[in-house]
Amino acid sequence: MRERTITLFVEDFAHQQVIGPLVLRLAAEHGAAVRLDWRSAVRGHAPVVVAVPDPHIERWLLLDGEAFKAALGRGCDAPDRKCDRDRYKQRLIEAVRDAGAIPILGGLEHAEDIVRRMDVERTTRADRSFKRFVEDLRATFRGWRA
Repeated sequence: MRERTITLFVEDFAHQQVIGPLVLRLAAEHGAAVRLDWRSAVRGHAPVVVAVPDPHIERWLLLDGEAFKAALGRGCDAPDRKCDRDRYKQRLIEAVRDAGAIPILGGLEHAEDIVRRMDVERTTRADRSFKRFVEDLRATFRGWRA
């Protein structure tokens, strides 16, 4: 299969740290060879699939306590849904500290490890925005095979 470029337009560093590894993981599961092309508002292009973490991307990293445990040595509780960005950032920092690590980048430095170990199916059942993103991305990869 030929390598395809996926252009990603993300809001911030946190989105890049979580969405990049997730796209690469799902691409590998579908046998799709991809290269990520990151864009910002300055060079912006619309992405093929829209990822809108609702309420915030840090919540996605806390949804699978087993993946968190595999990545950091200690699990975390899945957060409830409240729209307060700083709340999820703080929960991620606290969970990383509770696992005995120092959250140098607010815990986002562990995003790739958490995503790699994530049970994607279970996580899609825990969060509608995560589910929409995964389903749309998988549909895109299936379309490439057709």
